[in-house]
Amino acid sequence: MTCPLVVILTVTSCQTSGEGNIYKRLRGGQELLIHPSSVLFRAAPRCVVFHSVMFTGNNYMRDVTAVDPGWLTSVAPHFFERKKLAV
Repeated sequence: MTCPLVVILTVTSCQTSGEGNIYKRLRGGQELLIHPSSVLFRAAPRCVVFHSVMFTGNNYMRDVTAVDPGWLTSVAPHFFERKKLAV
């Protein structure tokens, strides 16, 4: 049985792409932005998890939480590789 937290993290985690405030979904590579209404909009954390995506002219993440990339490899090492997360 898979832990629900692991399933959520594999779908909703992103890391900065190195291009300003653009994030790439770790599974699938979709480019996303933090929604301007988020308190993290200007903070630009390196790695985040989010609840939903709002599709407008841009793809905005909503309900964003900054996380340490090492947490993802600890919780789900079978989904995340340390070298890809730049831990």
